[in-house]
Amino acid sequence: MATYTDDFTGTNGAAWSSTYWTTAKRTGASASTIDTNRGKQVLSTSGNYTDYETQRHVNGNIVDGMLEGTINWPTDNEQFNQIWFRGESALQNNGYFLSIEPSYNNVRFYKRVGGTQTALGTNTAVTLNASTSYNWKVEWTGTTLRCKVWTGAEPGTWLVSITDSSFTAAGHSGIGTDGGLAAIAYTVFWDNVTLTTPTPTLTATGSITATG
Repeated sequence: MATYTDDFTGTNGAAWSSTYWTTAKRTGASASTIDTNRGKQVLSTSGNYTDYETQRHVNGNIVDGMLEGTINWPTDNEQFNQIWFRGESALQNNGYFLSIEPSYNNVRFYKRVGGTQTALGTNTAVTLNASTSYNWKVEWTGTTLRCKVWTGAEPGTWLVSITDSSFTAAGHSGIGTDGGLAAIAYTVFWDNVTLTTPTPTLTATGSITATG
């Protein structure tokens, strides 16, 4: 297995490390910066569900894998914090994501095909409070997609586990947030984000002929 962990150590206001991240999609003045050794994302203030900020993991173009880390938001606004995987380069048009939704106290998997978003399964109710750090873990293997969101000790079971075969090829992973109806600067903090990828299988590409 290969792992890549970003603890977002750096100067306040600096961009996220290019060792791990590149901007996938962004609107207006939305930005991803370092804030007290956390990854901070702030959206533009257009409102009407039009603002977003997504960072793509540069090592995350994979078939199967796992993303995990912590998340915190200062206010329980209508924002949709997302963990993407098996996405196209732009992420927002095709691929899967888990949505953590403070305003609705739920988490849910979605797929987006050609820009059209469809929920996979029903809402899973969880208690999501502002200014509280939550651990999260998203794993995708074959057609199985599953996640955990928790505080304290990690639960032994997955919070959500579903199957879907819409996307089975390698795709990009990343994290981001979408804004809600209100024209405000939705904010979210990420930390200790770790991408785990399977060890690649080595394939012989040549041959050796014995002589003697």
